Amino acid sequence: MYVYVLSQIMLFRVMIRSVMFTLFGEMRSIMITLFGVMMRLIMITLFVVMMRSIMITLGSDDEINNEHAFWSDDKINNDHALWSYDTISNDHGLWSDHN
Repeated sequence: MYVYVLSQIMLFRVMIRSVMFTLFGEMRSIMITLFGVMMRLIMITLFVVMMRSIMITLGSDDEINNEHAFWSDDKINNDHALWSYDTISNDHGLWSDHN
């Protein structure tokens, strides 16, 4: 992921250098290309931030009081997890080991 971002930044630097040595007739196509590179960098950043927030929400490692995590390894007080390994007080788990 980071190698891809670095390669996009290097491509951006090459495009800036080519803008300096180009006549004004080709400025329109170069600006369109620069806009595409900038939009790609913005989309990569948004994707990384979004995936990080989803992973924090779904796969939380809170071992004490994470009642609303989706995939939680909470062994103490996780009554509302969907896939819970709680063997103490998990009455509402879908696949529960509670007997």
